[in-house]
Amino acid sequence: MLRFTCCLIAALMTVITLCLPALAASVAAHPQNDLVAVTAPRGGRALIFEGTSGRLLRNEAIIDGAGVQTLNGGDFLVTTGQGKLIKMGASGPAHELSTLPLHWDNHLV
Repeated sequence: MLRFTCCLIAALMTVITLCLPALAASVAAHPQNDLVAVTAPRGGRALIFEGTSGRLLRNEAIIDGAGVQTLNGGDFLVTTGQGKLIKMGASGPAHELSTLPLHWDNHLV
């Protein structure tokens, strides 16, 4: 629990610093690795951090990206208010998987 709390604080501080004016909409800690993803829809960013160090690994421009969920294999799924499903990982750039006729918010389970 302490490890997650420390990395969450580091992640949110980076979101505030990089994405003002911003709102951190969702945070997901991956159970298969040491990664944490944070979305900031007003800042148009999605970020991936190393959990133990708080080191920023990815900083992607994703318009209205709010929801984030872990995916099997170590990556994350980000959803947007424009209906996009975007796969994001620490090893490469984010890429769109699909666009649906939906308007996602930050409540992704």
